[in-house]
Amino acid sequence: MARPYLFRPLKLLAEIKAIVDTPLDNPNEQAEKVKQYRKTWNSLGHADDDAEQSLNTEFNQLCETAFAPCRLYFAEQEKLRAQHLIRRQSYVEQAKLLAEQITQTTETDNSPAEIDYKNVEVELNQLIKQWQSAGQIDREIYQGINNEFNLALQPIKLVIKNYHQENKIAKQALIGNAESLLVNDDIFYAVTEVKSLQTQWRNIGYAGPKVENKLWQNFRKINDEIFAKRELQSALDKSASTAKVAELESALQVLEEKFADAAQLEDLQQFEQALQALYKDIVSQKAKMPTLEKKINAKERMITKKIAGCKVSNEKQQWHYLFSTLEQGIENGQRYTEQDDYQALNAFWQKKIKELASKKTEINREEATLELEILSGIPSPSKLQQRRM
Repeated sequence: MARPYLFRPLKLLAEIKAIVDTPLDNPNEQAEKVKQYRKTWNSLGHADDDAEQSLNTEFNQLCETAFAPCRLYFAEQEKLRAQHLIRRQSYVEQAKLLAEQITQTTETDNSPAEIDYKNVEVELNQLIKQWQSAGQIDREIYQGINNEFNLALQPIKLVIKNYHQENKIAKQALIGNAESLLVNDDIFYAVTEVKSLQTQWRNIGYAGPKVENKLWQNFRKINDEIFAKRELQSALDKSASTAKVAELESALQVLEEKFADAAQLEDLQQFEQALQALYKDIVSQKAKMPTLEKKINAKERMITKKIAGCKVSNEKQQWHYLFSTLEQGIENGQRYTEQDDYQALNAFWQKKIKELASKKTEINREEATLELEILSGIPSPSKLQQRRM
């Protein structure tokens, strides 16, 4: 063949020599290049026997040198695939063991086995994640072992799915209960109950990635609405309480002004009764009014003290009227009932005076006086002490 034939083989030799001197970063790409160069070389025509033999020898040597790192890389990849296969086989065994554990429905006492669903779900997700990152293996092997792995996971996934479904139903029921509390007129009762529902919610397990967040958002929204209603009701109650405090304080002020000059027993007793009625009204309120309660308690103690003093004073005054009536009757020789101080006596002593006047037996004045002195706690003359004893 003519000399121009040599141009293309020499150009191809230069190209393959370039990847021999500077190998590509990707061994797969380098191997593909070598393959393409050989295919192109084989498609070229033939030169003189000696020239062709020399070129073929050089080309084959360059191809071998260029492919050498690829061969090493492929050998390493083969080792890795073998290791990946062993790893995947271990994951299959772990999946089968986990499936066997959770599908046990009875224990030695024939009661349902306790399953830690949360832990099972963690193990399942971990197995799937490990499987996905376990590395490549031969394609003809992968399909079979992948089917085996998925088959081992099926009972685990079924148990988890049923668990999620039960939790979903339970949480939907709690949402329904919360919705009924939302329309309850007793908002403070609703708040107490919804807090109980929150505790129940926390005790219910995961409902699955597709519905868990949606269920929680629905439940939380209802909770927020209930607490918002409580805040509004609390504000209204506070406003009403403030108004009621002002009303009751005004009522106390009116009583204090009305009975400001009260000195008589009857007036003081009326004041005391009015204070007691007002105090009863205060303590019956839902909101506590400690300041107002203390005011009324202090006022009641003062009035009680005044009433006690007034009773003592009135009692002494009655004794004065009694002695005066008796003395005037004796001195004037008139009936006791005709004396001026008789009218000032209370009903008890007026009755006693009438009974005394109706008696026909004479009464020893000294004896009667001594008896009255003893009854009233008044000291007797010293010469009558022995007789008084």
